[in-house]
Amino acid sequence: MNSHMTISHYRILHKLGAGGMGEVYLAEDTKLERKVAIKCLPSKSLADEKAKKRLIREAQLAAKLDHPNICSIHEHLEEDNQIFIVMQYIEGELLSDKIQRKSFTVKESLEVALQVAAALEEAHSHGIIHRDIKPQNILMTPRGQVKVLDFGLAKFQPARAAMGKAKTQFLLTEAGGMLGTVRYMSPEQARGLPVDARSDLFSLGALLYECLAGEPAFSGGTLLEIGAQVIHVDPQPPSSFNPSVPPEVDHLTLKMLAKEPEARYQSAAELMEALRDISHAATRTRAEWLATDLCIADKRHLNARHTLAAEQFPPFASRSTCTCFAHHLDAAGYGLFPGRR
Repeated sequence: MNSHMTISHYRILHKLGAGGMGEVYLAEDTKLERKVAIKCLPSKSLADEKAKKRLIREAQLAAKLDHPNICSIHEHLEEDNQIFIVMQYIEGELLSDKIQRKSFTVKESLEVALQVAAALEEAHSHGIIHRDIKPQNILMTPRGQVKVLDFGLAKFQPARAAMGKAKTQFLLTEAGGMLGTVRYMSPEQARGLPVDARSDLFSLGALLYECLAGEPAFSGGTLLEIGAQVIHVDPQPPSSFNPSVPPEVDHLTLKMLAKEPEARYQSAAELMEALRDISHAATRTRAEWLATDLCIADKRHLNARHTLAAEQFPPFASRSTCTCFAHHLDAAGYGLFPGRR
């Protein structure tokens, strides 16, 4: 499409971006005097009936959803034998670009994951599996709101099927290859096996991992190498790359990336609950998380540990084991109590 051409009552302004399955343009809605985004097929696919059906299906599925973390669909048009999706225009930055540009704090990373999980809960409740959750399909507004984009690979299943009883469905292109981005695929998706809502949660885990660690969970020199890692290799905890990531966040992220769907969170709602619980405590330092872990681990030996701590730290003899361990860490230089010297 060219700038200033008109489709129905939409005037094209300029191209916003392009991918293998579509191009997106900024346009002006001349009736409502607002900006919109218009998605269409790339020129190489204009005669591809399968690609046209996929674009129409994307519009139909995304139009079923009404959620603040999902890009809204206004309508789809057919003109001059071309298909166009008219969508909400959102000013912001792709998460993939933002990850390259800056480091995310643990709290920011968890907030991104929570908003994406909320969008997935909405989609899954309508029997829609996204199948392409990745940083390139997540837009962040200047206010920090997350918008999930591009339902081009989405699959509709009955609501019960979305939660783990899906029939066999293979993700094939015309050439017989899988659709999607290997680095963010679940193991079952990479194998071409049936997928359900838990596959999206794995993809979200790969996205969260990258926000936390600044590195992808799975890497390699070729797509085959990356795919082999997705299927066979458990990644190192995010804290291996970012020491500020606390143990509980490591655990949550790696649970999302479990190879077997049964070992992951079983729904977006369950994941959201876990994210909220951890987010409330995300401002604590790693040393504080460690102090808590030590206290929990040694609860069965409370008296013995308290005695030992009291011997080593007489000023704190009347305090709990947890406090003694915290001061032990503080004395070791972790700085749990910056006001105490």
